[in-house]
Amino acid sequence: KIKMEVQPVTGQEIEALIRDVYKTPKDIVEAAAAATSRLAKTKLIKKKFPWLKASGKVTKTKNGGRKISFKLADGSKASVKVSGSKTKVKVNGKKAKRKAIKKGMTCKIVYKGSGTRAKSLDCK
Repeated sequence: KIKMEVQPVTGQEIEALIRDVYKTPKDIVEAAAAATSRLAKTKLIKKKFPWLKASGKVTKTKNGGRKISFKLADGSKASVKVSGSKTKVKVNGKKAKRKAIKKGMTCKIVYKGSGTRAKSLDCK
C-alpha cells in the first residue's frame, strides 16, 4: 500500500543482524530499557474544552444542514457540524430537523470551536 520496494534478505544475513543485536553492551541495553519504561509511565493529560455560546447569522449550509457556516456577532466567521442525533436543533422555538436551517437565519449556537460538532442551535 505504501509502495515500498521489497528487498529479500538471506537467512545468513538475518543471523548476522541478530548476532549484532546480542553483542550490544549491557549498559546501552539498560539505558534503553530505562528510557522506554519512563515512557510507559507517562500519563496523558485530558483537557476538557468548555462549550462556547455565540450568536450569528447563517451564511451557508452544506449537505442538507450537516455543515453550517456563520458570521458571528463580533464579525468573525465559524462553521459547525450538525449531527442528526446529537445536536438539538430548534427553529422559532420548536424542535426541528437540521435541514430546516436556511441561509439568512439568526441562530444561538452552543459549540466547542469552529469546525466542531454543535451541541445546540436555536434559530429564528
